[in-house]
Amino acid sequence: MGYLNDSASWQLRKSIATMECQIVQTLSEDGSFLSQDEMASLRWALSLARITKIKAQKDDKTEYITIAHATDRYRALLFAALSEAIGNSVNKEALKSLCPLITKLVKEERSELLSLFSQIPKNSLDDAIRRRPLALVLSGGGGTAYVFVGAFHAMEESGIIPSVITGSSMGAILGAYRARYKNFCIDGLDALVEKTSWSKVAQSYNGKSRFGVPATFRLYLRDVVGHEFLKDGEFIRISDLEIPLRVCVAGLSATYYPKEQELKKYASLLNKDSATIKAKSIIKAIMDFAQKPLKPIYLGGDALTKEFDVLDAIGFSAAIPGVFQYDILRNDPRMINLVTNLFAREQVIRLIDGGFVDNLPSKEAIKAVDDGECDGFDPLVLALDSFSPSFNRHLLFYPIMRFAVENSRLGHELAHISVLFKEVLSPVNLVPTKETFLYAIKNGYQEFSSYIPMIRKIIGPIPDPSWLK
Repeated sequence: MGYLNDSASWQLRKSIATMECQIVQTLSEDGSFLSQDEMASLRWALSLARITKIKAQKDDKTEYITIAHATDRYRALLFAALSEAIGNSVNKEALKSLCPLITKLVKEERSELLSLFSQIPKNSLDDAIRRRPLALVLSGGGGTAYVFVGAFHAMEESGIIPSVITGSSMGAILGAYRARYKNFCIDGLDALVEKTSWSKVAQSYNGKSRFGVPATFRLYLRDVVGHEFLKDGEFIRISDLEIPLRVCVAGLSATYYPKEQELKKYASLLNKDSATIKAKSIIKAIMDFAQKPLKPIYLGGDALTKEFDVLDAIGFSAAIPGVFQYDILRNDPRMINLVTNLFAREQVIRLIDGGFVDNLPSKEAIKAVDDGECDGFDPLVLALDSFSPSFNRHLLFYPIMRFAVENSRLGHELAHISVLFKEVLSPVNLVPTKETFLYAIKNGYQEFSSYIPMIRKIIGPIPDPSWLK
């Protein structure tokens, strides 16, 4: 993923990607101003501009060939040409007049690449242009995140399957549910919500801790959703998921040496009579931990953490200090050994909610694709964020939302499409009623549906222009 470190080259690709979204949105609304062939050539030109790496299959061998800087000149020429027609909106007449020049550019660049990289078969380059992986990024935000289920439903209806998924906190929980199978079925999740209650999910706890931070409530994910993550009688691991998943957790650095009594104070944080006092205690605990030395860790991103039980990964990612403790206190030598080795490697002493370090892990989604987790490279990064701050909504949680915004800034910068949901449940509505859950799904579906045509067109397959034949 070194190309992200080349700021000039990355910025040019991002600018062209922004133009592509504008153009595709315009074509989705009214593409009659272009012929089918002009449209295909334009789409091929834009898609070729984003490619940095090609997967080439030749003589039963797979090669990964980097072409990023070989196409820098082409990108600069394409950007200069498109800038004449695109500003805050697309000038249709100007764009149509540029089509002959853009067609010439893409034909010549494709020919030059095939000549320069003789090891790249034509079909490998063309397939990379036609199709694009989709990297789905899900924010944390407690009950606000249930709108994502509506987005999953809209994508499934349109045949859109994420190539990789990353998430933090509640985004990790819902992302894990989506990643179980290639195809999404809302019925199982609907039935699960109907049978779930707060008393089943979280129970008061004042016992020991091993890998997590003490809190008022302990999460019992295995008891509630464990059956959804079973295969052949065993709890599935991240490596078993049909869609690659990476779960963000925050590691409390070993440079911080708290006394056990200092951590123990979080165990009874919410044992207060007043709801206002409880809320203020939560905010204080969260802002307190935000100042501690924390390290982002992405479970599922390497051989060690791919073997994490999915339930343990998402449990740690949703463990809010003072509110929810997640831990491995059962007799499970395999998982205890895995987490112990992770602590030694990462030099951390506790795991907490991933939203503290990366509430919108777009960079990790790009890395997952670059690591070869799916078929193809250079993904369309789709970020879903339900936790944007608003004075008119959830005022008490405004300081936390502002903190989450800072931890989501890079995620939005790296995303090609960012969806900021407005009609969401309260962050504290973690175990909604069936009616409330369906309300969240409906809102998520409605707010997200307008993005479907653009996403569908960008990820392809893009029609072939006549000159290709």
